[in-house]
Amino acid sequence: TTDAKDTIVAAVNEIDANIDAEVVRATAAEATLTNALNTETASRIAGDDVLTTAINAEVKRATAAEATLTNSLNAAVVNRTNAEN
Repeated sequence: TTDAKDTIVAAVNEIDANIDAEVVRATAAEATLTNALNTETASRIAGDDVLTTAINAEVKRATAAEATLTNSLNAAVVNRTNAEN
């Protein structure tokens, strides 16, 4: 009957509208999450760059300090050896 068909058509149209609304909602949510992820990724990369620079500076400083200590120790050994001879 026409009433049954109208009821079925109305139900299908309602389901279709619900699906469309869900697509819009999910797409917006995914965009929000993507933007947040991109922001976090950029922040972590920047933080990693800061840490890499600090680590490289510390390696350079420590290497120079170790060279100074090695040279001082070698000089002390030479001085001590010369003093004993």
